[in-house]
Amino acid sequence: MARLVDIFSFDGTINHVAVELVDSHRNMATSEGLDILHKESATREREYRHFKEVRTIIKLFDSYKTHGFRYAVVGGFALEAVLQEQYSAQRAEDKTLRDLDVTILDDPGHCFTEIQKQIGQLRKNGTLKLLELSLKEVHPASYQDSRQVVSSIKHTENGGYALMFRDIEVSLPEGTFTTQRASVQFPDSNEEVSFDSLSPVVLLGMYKTRFGFVKPKDRRKIALFTAVARAKGLFSERDLETLMVFEDFAKKMRKEHRLHSILMLLILLFDHHVLKSRFSHKLLPARVRKWIVSS
Repeated sequence: MARLVDIFSFDGTINHVAVELVDSHRNMATSEGLDILHKESATREREYRHFKEVRTIIKLFDSYKTHGFRYAVVGGFALEAVLQEQYSAQRAEDKTLRDLDVTILDDPGHCFTEIQKQIGQLRKNGTLKLLELSLKEVHPASYQDSRQVVSSIKHTENGGYALMFRDIEVSLPEGTFTTQRASVQFPDSNEEVSFDSLSPVVLLGMYKTRFGFVKPKDRRKIALFTAVARAKGLFSERDLETLMVFEDFAKKMRKEHRLHSILMLLILLFDHHVLKSRFSHKLLPARVRKWIVSS
């Protein structure tokens, strides 16, 4: 004897699952099995919603490219695209939902203000519910800040780009922030999201220079990324020269601002090993986190 149970999949279709009912023991096992199925279905539905929200934001960014607006997706999503992994909405270390990290490279038409307004409307009407955005603009050439907590990127007078941290400024080779199209596919489907990103070596360099070192929670991920990228031959000789510019900048941060580097490392180690990243991903209010990143 069996009964049919309707399980809604992530796209709203119904999967009929036949469950045998024999005795109380098997009833208990059946109940546990159904709980697992429901949880898996709910997780997939949540991931698909997150995926659609990422796609909505990318479509918005792409619509302004005709005005000279240039962006690059960085962080975890960009690494997945390089390694041609399937889409994952959760961070591996603590299972919280990922932010979408985006760097605004150029905005000659001053489109970013309008984009922010549209993002606000998308949140109000419920189109964006799960996705948190981390948006960073490249600073103008005149930008200076002696209180920086993390490094940043600025334009140079000659139209290029430079890494900067307080009194340290290092120009980047021409073409460093040339964008390239990348994509990530949603698991077990033909759906994908494509976006503008950066070369593998620049993505790696940005991880290394944010604090002058790779954050403890990212070390395993970056080690794997580096190994796979090297095995696939994704780093050219010129790429390695560019990476050395990032490496030298990180060394300067650690050497010239040693106390700051040690303090940040201790905070990040405590957050990673003791708090399991809850400080940076859950407990730290979004506004405060945004202020720290942009300061």
